Amino acid sequence: MSSKYLNNTLKYFKSLLELHQPLVNRRITDGLNALCIHPTAEVSPEVLLDLLGSFATSVSANESCADTLTFTARLLGIGMRRVYSVNRELCVVKLPVIFNSLSDVLGSEHEEAIRAALEALKSLIHECIDENMIKQGLDNISSSNTDMRRSGPTIIEKICATIESLLTYHYAAVWDMSFQVVVAMFDKLGCYSSHLLKGTLQSLADMQKLPDEDFPYRRQVTFAFGVI
Repeated sequence: MSSKYLNNTLKYFKSLLELHQPLVNRRITDGLNALCIHPTAEVSPEVLLDLLGSFATSVSANESCADTLTFTARLLGIGMRRVYSVNRELCVVKLPVIFNSLSDVLGSEHEEAIRAALEALKSLIHECIDENMIKQGLDNISSSNTDMRRSGPTIIEKICATIESLLTYHYAAVWDMSFQVVVAMFDKLGCYSSHLLKGTLQSLADMQKLPDEDFPYRRQVTFAFGVI
């Protein structure tokens, strides 16, 4: 199939997604997954990103089907990595929305979907967060007390806010998963974690003060501190 015909076909997928038919959405998810892992498929990053945004919105709109959440989480991970490999600038703008959607899946009650979201979050941290994003965040923080500060948080700051939220009590049932995401982010940011994940570090410090009988994750907290 030619790239022109392929991308024209993909444009119709968004209209089909608006039908909210699980079977149709599953077929679209399967097709997009196949395209994303196919090394020679010439998929338009703009069209693919638009479709990924629609899937992300469906998750945030309280989608509760376990299978749908699982397949969507996997698609968001592999799809965003594909977009990043083709058009970095286009991808990073959408990352905060994708991280939010995956965090919603992580907070669901479906084990397979939770694990899919965990793997997607970790892979996006390792492959799509780069030095330029980190530098922009650090520059924004360093200018916070001057007139040079931008109108809002940078992309990396928004992502870090989502990571920080994973340690709130809303996610208490999946804290063992949350710690893995936090550790992955510490590993990516390295010495800059103290600047970009200050709230997360404070949350971990507060957790260390909890009595052992109320907090079974002390080993994970200690390990997280050890990473940085």
